Order: sequence, then structure tokens, then C-alpha cells
Amino acid sequence: MKTRLASALALAALSASLAACSDRAFKSAVAQERAGAYASAARRFERFASAHPKHPRAAEALVRAGRLYLYVFDRCPEAQPLFERTAREYPDSAWAEQARRALADCPEFFPLRPGSEWVFVDSQTGGRNMRLELFLRGSESKDGSSEIGGAYFAGARRFQNFHRGYVKEGWAVWETEGADRVPILRYPYRKGSSWSGRRGGKRVDFSIDEENETVQVKAGTFHGCIKVREAQAGLPAWKYDYYAPGIGRVKTTVAGARFEKPNTELESAKVPLPAAPGLAAPGIRGTGKI
Repeated sequence: MKTRLASALALAALSASLAACSDRAFKSAVAQERAGAYASAARRFERFASAHPKHPRAAEALVRAGRLYLYVFDRCPEAQPLFERTAREYPDSAWAEQARRALADCPEFFPLRPGSEWVFVDSQTGGRNMRLELFLRGSESKDGSSEIGGAYFAGARRFQNFHRGYVKEGWAVWETEGADRVPILRYPYRKGSSWSGRRGGKRVDFSIDEENETVQVKAGTFHGCIKVREAQAGLPAWKYDYYAPGIGRVKTTVAGARFEKPNTELESAKVPLPAAPGLAAPGIRGTGKI
């Protein structure tokens, strides 16, 4: 009896010691992050999650490490597996949806940052016939959604307003216009990926037909773009949207079985650099080896 009691007490003491050790490891990573030692913090968060996968803060550690790699060091290859692991291994954690949202930024083909501005023109006349000026003002709402507003111009005449909502959730970037809520982009951003949605009550099919594309428009040359096809079921033609990392949509074309014609293209853009809350101010990048 005494032997069993002693063993139980020893086991309890060992468990308490291990718990205290793991808590210290997490706090050490947090301290490094607060001190601005982001590379060290990321490594410590990763090691903590790997060593203590059942700890209540394991999912948090993975997301915090991923955010450091993504928002501070601009390193998607290191961030992606951490976010994916969180979403798949800890689906009921409060951090799972944050991980899925972060994957929509890895690479960030649809930035939603306050102060962003985009100007599009028709490709045929370079803006003499049509010009679309867009802006994102203010900050995200409580549910993480943002609004992009603006207007279409014919010459100097404003002839139509633009107003749509956007949110990143559930592996996708969602666009809201009126009663429609459509996933215009969906992770993973790889050639061959496909998904569907509905516009005006009609099914639309999306697919990533190309990746790592180089696109030249009036705003400049953009590398690493994805080419996203949007086709309404039953119609013989479709459109392509080209998205550049860190900028968003840069070109739209109209296509069919044997043709692809330019429609609109980006003339200029102003998109602030990203920053994860509590990690770095916009424009600041981390230092140190990863």
C-alpha cells in the first residue's frame, strides 16, 4: 500500500514538474517575441508545440510561430505547415479559424489592409473609356470583414459606384455583393485547385489554371501570379482574374475555347506592408536567422 502511494505521489510530482517546465518554455517564447527577438521566438514556439502537442497552448504556439514567419519575415514556406497543422490537428481550438484565415495570406493574393488603393483601366484604351478607382478605408470589423468602395468613370464622368464586402475565413476569401456571397479564392493556391459558388442564384465554378505566372500591365510587371478561372455553368465563355502576391487582382481577361482577350488591368496600387497585431508596425521586417 505504501509502495503504491509513494509511486502515485512520485508520478504526480513528475507531472507537476513537467507541466511547470512546459509552461516556462511557452513563457520564454513569449518573452522573446515581446523583446523583438522574433527568429528566436518562432523557433521556441515551434519546439514547444512539438514537445507538448497536448498542452492547452500548443495550437496557440503554432499560430504565433506561423505569424512570425509570415508577417515579420515574409516566409510562407515556413508558415504554411504550422497553420495547416493547427487547423487540422486542433479543429475545435479557438486558434483554428485564425490559422485558416492566415492561410488566405500565404501567399497574400488578396490583401485587405486599411489605406489600400487600386486603380484599374480598360485594356483597350488604357483608361480613356473606363477607369475604376477602389479604396479600403478604416479597419476590419469585429468579424474580420472589410469593405472596398469606389466608382467607375468614363473619362471624367462618374457613372457607377462600387461597393463590396470581403472576409477571409474557412480557407477562402469571400466576396459579398447584395445577396451573393462567393468564395473568389480558396487555399491551397496551386494549379489544379477548384471550387464553386453562386452568383445571382446561378452556379459558378472556379479553378486555378496557372501558378507562378508573370503578368505585365500598366502598373508594372508582377511575378508569382495565379490565374483564376471563373465560369458560369452552361456558358461557352468565362473570365480569368490574375492575382499578384501582396497586391491583389492585377488583370482580368475574357476567354473561350480558342481565345483570351484583355479586359481590365491595374494602372496603379498603394498597398501598405503587412503587420500582425502585437508583432511589428507596418513596414518593419524582422532580423536574424530562421
